Amino acid sequence: MNNRVHVGGAVAALLLSNAVLAEGVPDNLELSATISGRAANSLMLDIDRAGNRIVTVGERGHILYSEDNGNHWQQGAVPVAVNLTAVDFISETEGWAVGHDGVILHSQDGGTRWHKQLDGIALNQMLVASAEQRLSELRGVSEGAEESEQLQWQIENAEFALDDALVGQEDGPTKPLLNIHFIDEKLGFAMGAYGLLLQTGDGGKQWLPILHRLDNPDGFHLNAMTQAPNGTLYLVGEAGSVFRSQDRGKSWKRLQFPYEGSLFDVLATERGVTVVGLRGHLFFSSDQGVSWLQRATQTQSTLAAIVNKGEEIMVVGSEGVVLTSSDGGQHYRLSQQADRKPYSAVSYLNDNEAVAVGVGGAQRLSPHPASMLWMASDHHSRGVQR
Repeated sequence: MNNRVHVGGAVAALLLSNAVLAEGVPDNLELSATISGRAANSLMLDIDRAGNRIVTVGERGHILYSEDNGNHWQQGAVPVAVNLTAVDFISETEGWAVGHDGVILHSQDGGTRWHKQLDGIALNQMLVASAEQRLSELRGVSEGAEESEQLQWQIENAEFALDDALVGQEDGPTKPLLNIHFIDEKLGFAMGAYGLLLQTGDGGKQWLPILHRLDNPDGFHLNAMTQAPNGTLYLVGEAGSVFRSQDRGKSWKRLQFPYEGSLFDVLATERGVTVVGLRGHLFFSSDQGVSWLQRATQTQSTLAAIVNKGEEIMVVGSEGVVLTSSDGGQHYRLSQQADRKPYSAVSYLNDNEAVAVGVGGAQRLSPHPASMLWMASDHHSRGVQR
């Protein structure tokens, strides 16, 4: 949906604890989220539209929805109490949310009620089984044939993946999912820390690991995915990782990128692809990621999320930073909220208002703030920045 963005990346990365639950501490996978009158003022990490509703997710399993553009909020019924990092609605009724401890949730009523499709216990079992199958298949290929250098490298990576999966199973359900993106009501992807990438072809009834499809041997975190108008998928993450798929996720090509810092969100429009990340970095490509143009942002603050409504573009980030564009990203305005609270996600309400979420819940923003205007710098970046 063009008027929304799911985030998880910047703020969620700060929340990752990944500690095994101590003995005697309640298991948040078994506890339902507490209904609280203060939930609307808690840390919220992502927001999306579900028809006329806006739905936001955040800490302790809080999912809230509003039918009046954020003036009043109601809390959804959620079967877990883990931090939720991202939400994606494909229609006014059908949506998914992901979070810590490998949780994937599903709603069929616009976010009022949720049920669990996956958790970290089942995820760990799935990762072990997938790694064992992958290693067995590669060893089968090598039998009776001379091993090529590439096949040997694939087998070694598969062995490492199995070792990691077995260790992860011993550690328990600690792997966080950071984002989720559905192409339609059936095909969707969930991504997260340590290179986690899952796919479903049946609306989440079954999820399958597809980590081996990516050239990501170091297991860099995967933070966000989007689909371009022509159907091309883009996936971004830690250490300047950018991947592209032109066959609905069946295969992925790692793209050369001129920056080695973390990237937290990606937007694809008719004009091209824009990615945002650490230290105010914003890059644009008009040729499907073959080359990248670094845009000036006049800020060193982390940029966490980018969203568009036609030619209108809004970027939010840490320290209350907001970038806006009215011409598809050719020019930007920089503004900063007085309280300097960090934002993690944003969604347009209409032509004159947007709503951002982060520390303290939701806040209205103007897409046309009275602030500094500057030209995006015309600087092509090909070398690696650090």
